[in-house]
Amino acid sequence: MLVGLCACGRVGDLGATHDGGAAFDVMDAGRDSTVPTEASVDAGCDSGVVGITCIATAGLEYVTAALAVDDSNIYWAKSGQIDGVLLKIGRDGGTTTTLASTPLLREIVSDGTTVFGMSNGDVIAGGLPTIISVPVAGGAVTKLATVADGAVSCIAVDESSVYWTLSSVPSAVVKIPKGGGTIATLVSNPQGLVRGTIAVDDASVYWAAGGVNKLSKDGGGTVTTLVAGVNAGVGPCQGFAIMGSSAFVVDSDGGAYDILSVSIDGGDASVIVDSGSPFAVLAGSAGIVWASGPGPIYVTPLGGGAARVITTPLSTTLPLIALARDGTLYMATDRQLQSIRIQ
Repeated sequence: MLVGLCACGRVGDLGATHDGGAAFDVMDAGRDSTVPTEASVDAGCDSGVVGITCIATAGLEYVTAALAVDDSNIYWAKSGQIDGVLLKIGRDGGTTTTLASTPLLREIVSDGTTVFGMSNGDVIAGGLPTIISVPVAGGAVTKLATVADGAVSCIAVDESSVYWTLSSVPSAVVKIPKGGGTIATLVSNPQGLVRGTIAVDDASVYWAAGGVNKLSKDGGGTVTTLVAGVNAGVGPCQGFAIMGSSAFVVDSDGGAYDILSVSIDGGDASVIVDSGSPFAVLAGSAGIVWASGPGPIYVTPLGGGAARVITTPLSTTLPLIALARDGTLYMATDRQLQSIRIQ
């Protein structure tokens, strides 16, 4: 069973490393459930746009660096060097709560009990990046690890461990128990080819390095390359998504962007999206959600087919998104946090 409960990323920089969530939607009562072909999520907190619900406006006045969702809550991080904070709100709205004051927090994920993230706060004082944890009910920030041997790119979580990629030279894929302990290096690449994106499922950990690769989560066995020769790290944490038995990969090899589908057991890759210059990808039961730079956000059926615009953000900053398994898309801009039900 997967524990990471969202597929999360930044539009123009999107990604999906997790899958899960409850069957849940947060549309206003009485609204029609049909989402228009294209809608703006920046038209106002109560814009009346069918299928779009405003959840919060407070706490979004500054740059939002990360967004995550679990069964109950939405979490986001403000990235100020001094006043950076981790915030939460219920998936159906309510009161915004500050969980922690943590400068330069990046790449958060929740398992429903704890929020994990990477913080560069200590770097300001000449220190090193840290992997931290914070209880979703509130409490002290715990430093699980100080990363002395590289730049942390992206993180993922399962029932027992936190995983992250190191993108410096040598690059690596590593993990640590969720309660802290010894860091285990699963893969070390002296050429520095490990890109940011990382994902886990029941058995394996996946990462991008000259393609999409997988290895048993215990570090045993050999590395399997699912699809080679693709630039699957085009966004820091958003180059591919794992959904069920398939991997969906943004392929920018040769300068032409498309999205490939390949079995996690290996085999031939097929093109799912071959137009629109996809830059990053999320995946859930609603389909493949992908972005074309800072432009529209699209959804394409998991098996391929026509792409449909689900929204065109009008914000002056690139928004963050998190996709729940029930097909609810959460989007944070510098103006507001909203949900969009994908039908």
